[in-house]
Amino acid sequence: MPFSSAIAFLQPKPLVRYLTKRMRKFLGLLLLLTACSSSNYRPYPAAPPPAPQMDLTAELLCQGFVQDFYDWYVKLWNADGGVQNISDVRALNLRPDSFSSDLTSRLMRDASMHRRNPGMMTLDGDPFLSGRYYAGSFTIAHITVEQDGHCFADMYDVEDPKSRVLVTPELEPVGDSWRFVNFHYPKHGNVQAGDILDTLEAFQEDRHKPTGQ
Repeated sequence: MPFSSAIAFLQPKPLVRYLTKRMRKFLGLLLLLTACSSSNYRPYPAAPPPAPQMDLTAELLCQGFVQDFYDWYVKLWNADGGVQNISDVRALNLRPDSFSSDLTSRLMRDASMHRRNPGMMTLDGDPFLSGRYYAGSFTIAHITVEQDGHCFADMYDVEDPKSRVLVTPELEPVGDSWRFVNFHYPKHGNVQAGDILDTLEAFQEDRHKPTGQ
């Protein structure tokens, strides 16, 4: 093959030159886009942590425990005729695991004081039923489980025409069950809000005051 022919053979053909030119443009555009995207890159903000979810399992377990107790206790209370310091003491003896030792000892002490001296300042009503002398059917109106695990159940008497919350027992988890640690009472009329532990503590302090104070 003549030298000139060999040179001509080695020169890029028109199609090859066209593809090569397109390839160079494509590579240049790709490099430009890469550079621009790198200079303007902003990382996406981190996703916010998930909002704490209400422990529905704990709520359901607490609700079942409280409702079971009140269904049982209202029947016991009505069978006893609503006599003061009988049904609550029986409940403490029949279901000791349902109450904290502190609550049990305070209620037992108050009941003992009442038997020995009826005129002494003691509870004048049922602590679990907000002092009522008639109990219909106590039902949970609302239930809340706090971050510390304590459960609060707002109770009302379905036969009360006002449908007021009468008492809110407070419970703490114990293994796979619960126990009552306090009973809270909302404000009604001239009666201020309070709870059973504070009331019993006030009675105890009053008993230890010197006579005449």
